Amino acid sequence: MESTKDKKNALESFVYEMRDKMLNTYRNTATESERECIVRNLQETEEWLYEDGDDESENAYIEKLNDIRKLIDPIENRFKG
Repeated sequence: MESTKDKKNALESFVYEMRDKMLNTYRNTATESERECIVRNLQETEEWLYEDGDDESENAYIEKLNDIRKLIDPIENRFKG
């Protein structure tokens, strides 16, 4: 149960961190459409966390985190590159 709570908190923290990075750090690295897509996905994930996702399984949180990472990883790679 503690591990599930940790995964939920990690997802929540990641959402906040990536929203900030998309608006600031990665602003010039991502295209406008990428930013819009990712910010929309982050918003949907945040809403899910506080509504339907409030009492989900550990795997559900991991899947959501992985889905967001798939969108953000290419931008992070370009930023670092």
